[in-house]
Amino acid sequence: MQILLILSLLAMTSGGVSANALIEKGGGFFIKLSDGGGTLPLLQVDEAMAITFPDGVVLNVMGMDEEAALAEISRITNESYESFNVEGINYIAPERLINIAILGDIQSPGKYPFPVDSFLTSLNSYHAFYDDTDLDADFTLIRNSQHFTVTAGQSAQWKLEADDAVLISLRKKASGKTVALQDQGGSDKEISHQPDLENNQSADLEDNASLIAVNGQETDPGATEPEAADPELSDPELTVPEVAAPELAAPEVADASDIEVDMSSVWTRDPEHYQLQSGDILVIGLPGEEGFNTNFLIGRDGTIHLPEIGQLKVSGLTLRAADKAVYTALSEVFLGLDKLTIHLKEKRLLINVLGFVKEPGEVELPSTGNIQMAITEAGGFVDGAQLDKLQLRRDGKKIIFNFKRYLDTGDPTVLPEIKSLDEIFVPTSPGLSSVHGEPRVVDDKAVDSVSDRTVIKVFGEVIKPVSFPFEEGINVVDALLKAGGVTRYANVEQIRVLSGVEPKMFNLKQFLETGKDEDLPILDPGSTIFVAQMVDSVSGGARKVYVMGQVQKPGAFETSEGVGFLDVIANSGGPTQYADIRSVRVLKSNGTVVPFNFQAFTEGRITGFPSIDSGDAVFFPEKGPESDQSWIKLKTSGSLKILGAVKKPGRYEWAPSVDFMDYLSNAGGPTNNADLAHVKIIKPGSNDERNVIEFNLQEFIEIGGAWSDMPELTGGTTIVIPELPENPTSNKSTWLKLPKENAIYLLGAVSRPGRFAFNEEMGFLDLLSAAEGPSAEADLSQIRIIHRNEGAPKVSKLDLVRYFRTGDDTLIPKVKPGDTIFIPSSERRWVEKDPQDTVRIMGAVYVAGRYDFTNNMTILDLLAEAQGPKETAYIEKILIVNSSCCENRSTTFDLVDFMKDPDASRLPVLRAGDTVFVPELSQSYWNVIMARVADAATILTVIQFLWNLGWITP
Repeated sequence: MQILLILSLLAMTSGGVSANALIEKGGGFFIKLSDGGGTLPLLQVDEAMAITFPDGVVLNVMGMDEEAALAEISRITNESYESFNVEGINYIAPERLINIAILGDIQSPGKYPFPVDSFLTSLNSYHAFYDDTDLDADFTLIRNSQHFTVTAGQSAQWKLEADDAVLISLRKKASGKTVALQDQGGSDKEISHQPDLENNQSADLEDNASLIAVNGQETDPGATEPEAADPELSDPELTVPEVAAPELAAPEVADASDIEVDMSSVWTRDPEHYQLQSGDILVIGLPGEEGFNTNFLIGRDGTIHLPEIGQLKVSGLTLRAADKAVYTALSEVFLGLDKLTIHLKEKRLLINVLGFVKEPGEVELPSTGNIQMAITEAGGFVDGAQLDKLQLRRDGKKIIFNFKRYLDTGDPTVLPEIKSLDEIFVPTSPGLSSVHGEPRVVDDKAVDSVSDRTVIKVFGEVIKPVSFPFEEGINVVDALLKAGGVTRYANVEQIRVLSGVEPKMFNLKQFLETGKDEDLPILDPGSTIFVAQMVDSVSGGARKVYVMGQVQKPGAFETSEGVGFLDVIANSGGPTQYADIRSVRVLKSNGTVVPFNFQAFTEGRITGFPSIDSGDAVFFPEKGPESDQSWIKLKTSGSLKILGAVKKPGRYEWAPSVDFMDYLSNAGGPTNNADLAHVKIIKPGSNDERNVIEFNLQEFIEIGGAWSDMPELTGGTTIVIPELPENPTSNKSTWLKLPKENAIYLLGAVSRPGRFAFNEEMGFLDLLSAAEGPSAEADLSQIRIIHRNEGAPKVSKLDLVRYFRTGDDTLIPKVKPGDTIFIPSSERRWVEKDPQDTVRIMGAVYVAGRYDFTNNMTILDLLAEAQGPKETAYIEKILIVNSSCCENRSTTFDLVDFMKDPDASRLPVLRAGDTVFVPELSQSYWNVIMARVADAATILTVIQFLWNLGWITP
């Protein structure tokens, strides 16, 4: 009976509003769920004309009437709460709502809307302030600066008025029980019920009731405020009249008289029963402990980081269950947990935004966030983002939605709802369709007709030739607009639309004049649109012919008298390998189409070309999928293979009129590392033999020759173009494949000694450069070259120092493949040096020894190398011993006399193998005589002494 009266009040408060009246700002909705699901908190229409459900879902009701809004709310509620159905929904007009300030033991104090004539006992029915299964509430009603204390049992006697304030004081129930919800539709949730709450509900919700029963007496509520009733005098039972409830106007919403509301159980997704998720922010308070009394963000893994504890998983738990889990975890480390408090500060969403946005990564949103808010948090789109194919990824599934349609229409239903841990991906667009910002230039690399056969191409006399992805239902005018429109030189009466096999002509001028839809062609995937030039109006008689499709350089070409089909095709670079040359079309300026089999002409099966006139267009279509594999059907004798260092190796159709250079061009030409001097032609012979011919294409290109010198090709021929060998340090296998007759060896004091590819066009200095030059200790005057390809081995000597001094090319011997070049080191030991390449100095010098001889060396240079003569040296008689094939001879050199008259012509000739001896002063003639004189004087002195002693007598 209490439930019936509350719903009767709601129906009456919503009365007077037409079922088709628009929803107003400030109005509210009250929802009853079936099967004991309870009720949802009162949903009020905010400033943005939206209502927010307890689970964060936002519904925009702008422009909706009551019937449409009730139907949409019913749909969302059934989707969000799958275990229950909606039994009834009431709309309360804004003039039937009052704002009451709610304070005290609740998580979110503030002003809340309530229907007019609501009672204190119904506070928790319209808004889930506390869990009424375990708690009772006492109230302090503040009205006109007066305070009235009201117990839970007396709350049904107090009607709320505008500008009231209510202070809620909670206490645990002395008795009561929690009844588990039976299995209803497989739900495993538990919904709390409070059996004695019906005794606390007021039956005085009748809209036109003027008297309220208090202590068994009738009292006029409009007179004075009732005094707080004495509990001992209160009648435990209230007599409540039954009031019939009017029917609701919305056809899809249950009749209010049939809705039975359990006011003791508001839907469990209130703050007490809300299941925590990644992104939510908890406030954990523990007085006196560092690290608490602050915000704790639930991360992507569903955990929070507790001081001294570490990670604790709380996602999926209710706030009460999380409180218990935190308490249990902290009890192992902390004491005094009776003051531990946990509050849900804010519901947040963690969303990953990736792709073409300015700041891809993880963003945080409020629980009411949507796709647009996530993109904004990621810095917005980057130019080139494809807005019509955004992706929402969740649990391994992908939803593709059109964000551009949302921007065009403002329809929020276009955007999917987001949940925490969702991923939004923004792809890039290769074309101009649905592109945010300044579009990118689309070239053949961005949109390749070979890889994407559905691309639409527009070129000719348009502002911006483009290629863009095919869109269903696109027509010629749409495509021209994407190309920026036509130029003032465009022939708008003869726009060519190449779609399918036969081209079509489109008269844009006629369509703009008539506006008939049947004159506007709808494009197929892969269509091509060509806007010809109005030649007469551009250059006064200048001839233009257009070549398009699969040619090297499509475009418009100016012609003159006598220019034919082949001239035009040659100017366009010829057909590409993807061209179907069997189905060439010549589009005449009068609208007729002339087919031409270009392949049959090249094979000599037909003669003659189609005529080419001003304004004509030649179209080379692309091979279809069946044409791409046509080479498989060819016999070996009807094909030719090109292998090795070419850009497009493969198997090609053989024709007797196609020569070697044609096939090489069709294969894209040789690569940069192709060895053109050793091209091999493998031709089939009799009895399954293979004849190998080597062709020097490098010589043919550089020197020239007759076309008859080109190798003759037949069906089944294989052309192999080898690669130049790489450096052995980077590719040993390639180096070993190089035959010795094509190689030359460079050893000794060079930066990179080794085996190098060599041909007749190269020389010694080319090879030395390939080895990155000589090393620092190289003896460039003693280079040896061993020639092995001239019959008997021969050794040449090279003085590279002299070559650099004189520049005489005759000093450098000619090297050939197979030769070996050795550059010795100047730091080798003297015993390793040839005596004929050295000169020796001995005697009274500071550093005697052997020194490397050069042709311009003099005795002064040699003395300087030996660091000069000693102080005891007899430099007037320096001895030079010359060796020759026939006899040895010696000469002397007076250094003192030369220093007095330094004439270079007086210097003795010094040859390789000579020996220079610098004697000591003691070995001079004067010193020898003086020594002898000294000896004689000594003898005479002794004789005189003996004479004086009388030992010797005359």
